[in-house]
Amino acid sequence: MRDKDLCLMTDTAVTDSAATTDYLSGGSVQNAPGAGIYMMVTCTTTADSATDAATVVVSIQADDNTSFSSPTTLAQSASYAIASAGLTAGGRILVPMPFNAVKTEKYYRGYFTVGTENLSAGKFTVEFITNPQRNGI
Repeated sequence: MRDKDLCLMTDTAVTDSAATTDYLSGGSVQNAPGAGIYMMVTCTTTADSATDAATVVVSIQADDNTSFSSPTTLAQSASYAIASAGLTAGGRILVPMPFNAVKTEKYYRGYFTVGTENLSAGKFTVEFITNPQRNGI
């Protein structure tokens, strides 16, 4: 079961470094996300680049304002190369939310860092989840 309020973007193209199209409000700092919460990135269309040299790193960012004028990176994935499991259709990347990492921030988003060269194809869905299924990831 999916919670649309925890979905940061759905089947959205990513070609260059960019933030997710939406963000999560963590409410009061006492209720900030923590242990057992993951940002799950699902590749819905296989990523590609001109010379297959592109890399992708996915991060969880937090800030005290919705414009993310001074975001803090809480956690990030490994660097994924074109044709790796995380960047093929159906592939998933899990980034764990650190427990009590930031108590002064209220808003959370995903951020894609695309390196070496831009992507020419690739769509992703990003959402916060608990208890991820781990077989096949």
